[in-house]
Amino acid sequence: MKHSVEIVHPQLSSYKIYVDGQLQQENDCVSSITLELDESPVPYSIWFTPWKIQPMIRIDGFLVDYGVAEIDLFDHMFKIKLDSDFYARYNSNELKFRGASLDLTDEYIYDSLIGVGNRHSEVVTKIKTVLNIE
Repeated sequence: MKHSVEIVHPQLSSYKIYVDGQLQQENDCVSSITLELDESPVPYSIWFTPWKIQPMIRIDGFLVDYGVAEIDLFDHMFKIKLDSDFYARYNSNELKFRGASLDLTDEYIYDSLIGVGNRHSEVVTKIKTVLNIE
């Protein structure tokens, strides 16, 4: 499966893509670049110029958070692992980080703010019964 990776920053002027230490692609660009990258168990190293910028990264059209996506950002590059578990890992990290930042122990409040939990299990059961769904 391929992923569209868009890198955006007003000062972005060039990029290089390395996989397993081997240069795969390099080019100049103006403010943004959209790359089509294959899923890979080996992380991509994407170098950019100028150094010391923090470009926005969109994967398949969605703006991602560096920490949640487990992207390692350096002054001159970032490393990203685009494997088959990328979206599952991103979703899991997002829920974990939200819960940790809110420090919630009450399931009702947790479900109200984050939207996962079993608070509505009785209603769901009744709806499934009415619709004759198992």
